[in-house]
Amino acid sequence: MTKTRGDMETLKKRGTPYGSMTVNMDANDDEREKILPRRGKIPYPKSVFFIFGNEFCERFSFYGMKTILTIYLHQELKYSESSATVMYHVFNLFCYFTPLFGAILADSYWGKFKTITYISILYAIGNIIMAFGAVPIDGLPQIAITIIGLAVIAAGTGGIKPCVSAFGGDQFVLPDQERELQQFFSVFYFSINAGSLISTTLTPILREDVHCFGEQSCYSLAFGVPAVLMVVALVLFVLGKSMYTIREPEGNMVVEVSKCIGHAVSRKIKSSEPKKEHWLDYADDRFSKDLISDIKAVMKVLTLYIPLPIFWTLFDQQGSRWTLQATRMDGRLSDSFTLKPDQMQVVNPLLILGLIPLFESVLYPLFHKIGVLKRPLQKMVVGMILAGAAFAVSGFVELELRKGYPVSIDSGESRLVFMNTLDCDVGIEAMKSSDLKLALMANDVQNFNLKGEFPYSLDLKVKGDKCSAPVDFTKSVIVKEPKEAFSVIVTDTTLLLSEPQSYEKPSSGLPFVRVVYSVEQTLVDENNATVILKGPKKYEHLLNTTEATTAYEEETEPGKQVFSADVFNGGTVQNREHYLSTSKYQVYVDINGNLTGPFSKKMEFLLGGVYEVSLFQKNETHFEADGFVVTEPNNVHMLWLIPQYLIITTAEILFSPTGYEFSFTQSPTSMKAVIQSGWLMSIAVGNLIVVIVAEAKFFPEQYMEFFFFAGLIGVFAGLFSVMAYFYKYQDFSSPDDVVDPKKRNSISSVNSKSQGVENQAFDQSDSKF
Repeated sequence: MTKTRGDMETLKKRGTPYGSMTVNMDANDDEREKILPRRGKIPYPKSVFFIFGNEFCERFSFYGMKTILTIYLHQELKYSESSATVMYHVFNLFCYFTPLFGAILADSYWGKFKTITYISILYAIGNIIMAFGAVPIDGLPQIAITIIGLAVIAAGTGGIKPCVSAFGGDQFVLPDQERELQQFFSVFYFSINAGSLISTTLTPILREDVHCFGEQSCYSLAFGVPAVLMVVALVLFVLGKSMYTIREPEGNMVVEVSKCIGHAVSRKIKSSEPKKEHWLDYADDRFSKDLISDIKAVMKVLTLYIPLPIFWTLFDQQGSRWTLQATRMDGRLSDSFTLKPDQMQVVNPLLILGLIPLFESVLYPLFHKIGVLKRPLQKMVVGMILAGAAFAVSGFVELELRKGYPVSIDSGESRLVFMNTLDCDVGIEAMKSSDLKLALMANDVQNFNLKGEFPYSLDLKVKGDKCSAPVDFTKSVIVKEPKEAFSVIVTDTTLLLSEPQSYEKPSSGLPFVRVVYSVEQTLVDENNATVILKGPKKYEHLLNTTEATTAYEEETEPGKQVFSADVFNGGTVQNREHYLSTSKYQVYVDINGNLTGPFSKKMEFLLGGVYEVSLFQKNETHFEADGFVVTEPNNVHMLWLIPQYLIITTAEILFSPTGYEFSFTQSPTSMKAVIQSGWLMSIAVGNLIVVIVAEAKFFPEQYMEFFFFAGLIGVFAGLFSVMAYFYKYQDFSSPDDVVDPKKRNSISSVNSKSQGVENQAFDQSDSKF
């Protein structure tokens, strides 16, 4: 996430026509005195405090929802990692494409106040739809509702994005309140980051630590809180109406530029006139030479934008690929606190707030003193290279994570996971039709992949000479399906084959635990029996013969879960699966309110691990339980992501504000809205590239994709370096060619002459990159 681009495109840029009061700056002193109050006598506009509150709540809403979006799509809606990434970036794409239409509505039809109000209503509705769609109601088309909610939110956030900061600027009288305006944008920027920081930290907690609607998570609340904040943002904004300076719409320059370009292209194709110096000159029959000259100037800057979307391709994957990468890592910071995967996104804004003062006060002056990174385009190239370095680091992290991933099951084979519940070593050998032969140590787990035609029949001989009672028996098992994993539990008298089960690392990152058990039928038919996994929270299995369901008892202590599961029947172990909090647990059995046990040692369930707990009834009141690791837990700590976050945040500081400032200083005053639109479109295109790569599934493993993007941005950085080398800086500060700086904020300045000239102050070295 970033607060120095999409949110800040209309902030802090001195060349931006904020549009305060309509004042003819060419008027004489007497006329101006009648229009403008005396300098220093204008009170600070109290209306902006409503805008501060609105921006804080809106950014809280947007970033809070966006922080948990990828994990919601993957875990709850069951999208694959690639599909969840595609959905996330399609949403991002429209968030940065729709501002174009919001600006047109504000400048040409409704004005800023009505545009913000009307579209904020739409925005709030979108958030409410998202919260409602996350409620687990049978028959509710969650995917369709989520897509509708995201589409409405994208239209809402994009629609108001170009308007709110500019509307804030409208509340000041310039040039008299130029200092106050700068203070406004500083506080406005703080509001953006405060909303983002708090929501990015809070919504993952609401998502995971709160239980509602019988679920072990509460996405409806995690989306609901941002929805409430968006409603509050709307109310705050409307409450300030009586205090606002509200300007009427005055036309949108993007529309005018589009008309001019379209007319020039059409006339060039149809015209039989002699060839003109520039193709835009064909529009001189309908549009002024000043406008055509301004468009030529801005086209030089927009041409430099061609390689830039690739930066956003990498940068915006913090909320998708990097968040999914974090789900496969260990986030434990202490026994009582675990960092959640989506909370890693808070690292970027935290680093932004710390690094910007460092760069502005220390590093940039130092670079200037030693003669490096003096030019804006140089900083942008380095920013692109650093973004590639960040993805190279993420690729190496993924390679380390890959060592702990379970081996996949190929088509045409199935996996048997043998679990020895005995306190002695046993040998297991297939009597025929297979080369299966295992030496299984006490309380050990071993895998064996079966290949052949399914269903696959095995006669397995189990022998243990060193057990307390000799083990020697043969058991037939039938594996019905290929491409599945089955637990084979070894007891002193038999082998128990489970139903097909998952062995993949859990997408949530939480420990994934299966409880399998073999008990007497009378225990279930004549008693109320419950298996309890007791740790910081109680997780219970209610033994019964009904279809497995999940329920949450609100009257019990917080976090107490009640699950039901099928009982063992006919040589097959039935199981029930769920996620647990990371901790140590022991197995107890409650029979008719009498708690017995523990029947196991303390079993530690860690992030990313897949575990199986087996329970066997020995007599009426005695049970034995064992815990087994099916898939190893995450073995790389989540804090190892900080280096790549640090590098890409540094890249952002070098690239984003520098690039936007360069664009504004290198374009005529009348073209600022066009530059803003071009910058936002580069972000949208960057997200489109992610969608194409993820949807095409070019790479079988994630580390390959990370290295691909690292190499791709290196190529584009090289291209951008060449383009930058030949770019000639332009100077729009010449009094003969641009509006007086004091007039830059008057409405009349938009239509003034602003053709640029090459800056003669730059020597040859300055104009070369």
